[in-house]
Amino acid sequence: MAFLLAIIPVVLTVALGWLLAARQIITRPQWDGVESLTYLILFPAMIVRALWEMDVSAIPLGLAGALWIAQSAVGLMAWVAHRAGWIPRGQTGVVIQSNMRFNTFVGLSVIGGALGPEALIIAAFGVAAWVPFSNVVVVAALVHYAPEEAKGRASMVRGLVTNPIIIALVIGLSLAAARITPPAPIAASVGFLGDAAIGCGLLAAGAAVDMKALRRAGLFTFFWALVRLLVLPAIALGVGLWFGLSGVTLAVTVILAATPTAASGVVLARKLNNDATLAANLIAVQTVLCGVTMPLVFWVSHATALHAGSAF
Repeated sequence: MAFLLAIIPVVLTVALGWLLAARQIITRPQWDGVESLTYLILFPAMIVRALWEMDVSAIPLGLAGALWIAQSAVGLMAWVAHRAGWIPRGQTGVVIQSNMRFNTFVGLSVIGGALGPEALIIAAFGVAAWVPFSNVVVVAALVHYAPEEAKGRASMVRGLVTNPIIIALVIGLSLAAARITPPAPIAASVGFLGDAAIGCGLLAAGAAVDMKALRRAGLFTFFWALVRLLVLPAIALGVGLWFGLSGVTLAVTVILAATPTAASGVVLARKLNNDATLAANLIAVQTVLCGVTMPLVFWVSHATALHAGSAF
């Protein structure tokens, strides 16, 4: 019940973002500003604040390992499907992106609501572990499977190095390792910015949902959407149990893995001359379906973990 109560506000906020965009109460250029502010300032502030409060000696490395292995497995599934002739070359990079990236704001908001603020510190480390790895692999895949005329590859590599999430990871873990707490005025300012991240991120995720993309989605899109929403968390759960994860750490691992793909996937696919239409279809289907699949995954995972003696 707690999980369901945590996901309802997420669904409502995402729906509000879609309504504001569909009615053009907030126009597309204005949404671009919201997304940029969230990506460049608000979300990094939230990551830095969460990480500087972390006890470095208690970093859950098993969580990172479970997410990396699960990501790699579903990314490899898309590659194997391409090699078998089931995915055209021009769509392979987009499917790999859909399988390996995730919507941070959905994950963190559900974790905070269902598991409490202390779980957000663990989740921040999970995000910090997931984002750099997935970005490197996804950009490499999109570049590799793009047409020969694809441009901007060097700028995308530079973008990885200057990724604000990676910078926030370095700052936050450095402060935690050095046991440095910023002065109260700075800490309060960072806190204000971080508190705004999830709300703005969820609204922007809703604004990115294209209902036309949902209507034109076929079996191919639904199949790979379900791989992302069901197979990825199943692998993460299995690997997490194998690594000995339990309690809140295991729950955070499963919830992060069960989120839909990142809403910014269309922009990245378009920049690298990949199939942006397919990216939009996958995002729309996953964002809508996750309201059903995330509670299902959580409850099944809870029962499985309980049976294995590692209850949430």
